[in-house]
Amino acid sequence: MDIVIFDLEQVLKFQKSCLEFIEFDFSVESIRKEDSIVHILPAKLSKTFKLLIPAKKLQISAFKQAQMMSILPLLNPKVLEEIKIEIPEISQHGGHDSLGMDQIMETEQWKNAKKLNCDHFALGANVKKIAHFSIARISFASVSVQNLDILRKALLNFPIFENSNISIKFFLEHHQLSILWGAPYFSGFFVGWFFKMSNGDVMKIDYKPGFFTKSSKFRIFENQN
Repeated sequence: MDIVIFDLEQVLKFQKSCLEFIEFDFSVESIRKEDSIVHILPAKLSKTFKLLIPAKKLQISAFKQAQMMSILPLLNPKVLEEIKIEIPEISQHGGHDSLGMDQIMETEQWKNAKKLNCDHFALGANVKKIAHFSIARISFASVSVQNLDILRKALLNFPIFENSNISIKFFLEHHQLSILWGAPYFSGFFVGWFFKMSNGDVMKIDYKPGFFTKSSKFRIFENQN
């Protein structure tokens, strides 16, 4: 293992360009084995690795925050642009659809990334923490209307914002949206609102109540004038 880490460090040390993509997979089978490379490699890297990994995109299959935190801080936050968090395929039917995100959202890697794609329902997470992503897809266990409105206001002043797709498992205050945002328009299963952005563009928010699905859905995106 030490030889593998040394070789990787030497490759990155003399590599002139950044990695386009790096992937880690924490599967149920592998984490049961304490001597698995899934356990050993992150610990070894964090102790001995002298360089941050310069990768533009991180794709990781995990269902524990500790697994994410064993990898994410190893990446160079000045290079990382995109984070993709997947549910390990073998655990999708085992109830592992939620992930603690409070520590993850405090990392420099999270704060500097531009794109997010997360399959999990985020636990202990504040929806305001995704306001810096130009493109985001994420689910939350619950979100208050007040925090959703704070996100809207932040995105209205974010010039490179493109779109966000947010699913909310427990959204009990939906009746307050029209109080904060005014009367919506109706289109099929969606209700929606338009807001003018600080740069003159128009933001459109579509809301689909979760009456017949597992969660309510918000689609927030910018319409170019």
